[in-house]
Amino acid sequence: MAQNSEKEPIDESSETIDTSSSLDALLNEITTRCDRQTREINKWLGLAEDFKKATADLLERAERHRRATAEFRALFLRTPTTPFMPQNTENVIQHVDI
Repeated sequence: MAQNSEKEPIDESSETIDTSSSLDALLNEITTRCDRQTREINKWLGLAEDFKKATADLLERAERHRRATAEFRALFLRTPTTPFMPQNTENVIQHVDI
């Protein structure tokens, strides 16, 4: 077997140029799709960040509400449970007698 030490000349035919154009078109399409998907991912990441902030705000508001409710209950439990009764004074007794 004899080896051919000469390199084959590169064929610059129209077929090679068409293949190169096809590969360029394919690469452009892939790049366009990747860019579109990157924008979509960034949009969803932004929405996730907004959701995270809204959730943190909601949890903070819920905690403030819980504390306010606890303070209200503590205040309510400190107040007497019997209704206010006026002391027996002359005015009350006279009013009742009439």
